[in-house]
Amino acid sequence: MQKITATLNSASEGFHIIILTHIVYEFIERKYQPRQYIVDMLNIFDAFNKLNSKTRVECIIGGHIHNDYVSSTSGGIPIILCDSDSYLFSANRFVRKRRHVSEQCITVFFPDYEKGVLNLFRFGYGKDLQIPLK
Repeated sequence: MQKITATLNSASEGFHIIILTHIVYEFIERKYQPRQYIVDMLNIFDAFNKLNSKTRVECIIGGHIHNDYVSSTSGGIPIILCDSDSYLFSANRFVRKRRHVSEQCITVFFPDYEKGVLNLFRFGYGKDLQIPLK
């Protein structure tokens, strides 16, 4: 955890930091929840944002659960989990067709800092999303 803190503190003023990770949540006891080491990491990101007004962790992007799932840290940093590009293992509600564009799931992220939102555009199946940045 010290390396994460040191890396965040080395960011230049005005940087917009986006965290990419495979695992944020796991399906534990019939609900999505993080393991303790992930909670500790999320707390570091929240603490960093409390201390910095010009350099911020804007969002955390992950996967692992093969579903779209949006939540936030206790400090309000958006956590965005994206469905996978996997025909066999998706639990998402969108219909997929093999050998068709709907089989694929590609997400493109466009932050709009003036409006304070993160736009997610979907290619293949799924819906476009717009997530407020705190």
